[in-house]
Amino acid sequence: MIEKIKLLLGNRFFKGIALITTGVGLSQLINILFSPVLTRIFSPTEMGVLSSFTSIVLIVTSIGALKYETAIVLTDEDEDAVNIFVLSLIILIALVIIATIVVLIASDIILDMINYDEEINFLLFVPIAILTIGLYTIISQWNYRNLDYKTISQTKVTQSLFQNVVNVSGGLIGFGAPSLIVGKIIGQSAGITTMLKKNKLKISYIKENTSKKRMLLNLKKYGRFPMLNAPSQLFNVLGTQMPTIALTIIFGIEIAGFYGLAYSMSTLPMLLIGKSVSDVYYAEITAIKKKSPEKVPRITFSLVKKLALLGLFPLFALMLFAPYLFELVFGARWGMSGAMAQIISIMLYIRFIVSPISRILIVYEKQGMNLFLDIFRVITVFITFLISFYYHLDVSTTLIGYSVSMVIIYLITFMLIYKIINIESKGEK
Repeated sequence: MIEKIKLLLGNRFFKGIALITTGVGLSQLINILFSPVLTRIFSPTEMGVLSSFTSIVLIVTSIGALKYETAIVLTDEDEDAVNIFVLSLIILIALVIIATIVVLIASDIILDMINYDEEINFLLFVPIAILTIGLYTIISQWNYRNLDYKTISQTKVTQSLFQNVVNVSGGLIGFGAPSLIVGKIIGQSAGITTMLKKNKLKISYIKENTSKKRMLLNLKKYGRFPMLNAPSQLFNVLGTQMPTIALTIIFGIEIAGFYGLAYSMSTLPMLLIGKSVSDVYYAEITAIKKKSPEKVPRITFSLVKKLALLGLFPLFALMLFAPYLFELVFGARWGMSGAMAQIISIMLYIRFIVSPISRILIVYEKQGMNLFLDIFRVITVFITFLISFYYHLDVSTTLIGYSVSMVIIYLITFMLIYKIINIESKGEK
């Protein structure tokens, strides 16, 4: 057994997963340790404000630099990667400016839609969050390009620590929901400087290798990213974040707070491995596809089996004990979150298995299919909550309908991925 572990750690793919998973694991451990404190300091309504804010920011940042940043990993030449890096920064800044204008003009309308009537306008923090999250995402892509998993792993811990310290400090002082938002922003921005120091992306290096001509060439070369990948990612995030916004509109911001805790805590064990595997899988499978395309199916489906086994323990834990665990750990008033976690557990388990390998659609340039699946998912979610609103369904029934529809979509996605991998790998031999 020990020899097998050593062999895995000697493999670059699994070593990368181990490094990122360690960092994410420690960061999530910090989140878990602080969560019982936060739920006793902040009310469900205040947590609902954070959930709504996070959903809005994630929807906007999903298109980030119009997904040009993902080409940083794909391109062969470092000079092209630098130009794509700068191009991504320019697009991000433009997005921040647009978001600022929208917030200043339409914030009252948006707040009315989500039934928010507090004094502090939390939407004013949205442009800042977009900037910090966008910067971290772009810079981390360069680190993934250089397979610098160690630095990325370290920043995950820094982010979590900063966020939770600010949250608790602000809550104890009495700043309420705004302290949760400020903590979110500071946490997301932490680690940017560290990543820049660890790689060769110095200002002088960027100036020497950046040109308007090269940027325009890459803008055209990877034009499918803003045309297909960006909309696909937008619809993908809409599919996961729409429930929070819909619950806020239909049932109120307090229910969004209960759901926010249920969703974040339920996804912690699965995100511990799932997100890390997804990032490493994308970086490694891109290289494997170029050199040994026939290995892609074996590696992919071996990974699927491992993820299915790893996800069983958190799945059964949530299905059997979630309501009791949530009341015990987070306080008696959070029992509803436990019931919600119980309902969405199977959906999260299937997503944990399918989501990491879905990036193969980008590797094989199947952006059109990816976009179709994401649009289909958003339409399904919208219809589910529209039915809930029209027929005045309760929260539990609404979440059951949402979970069942998502499970069906994830299974369809898996079958399509299975077909594509087998066809493409044979064609590239």
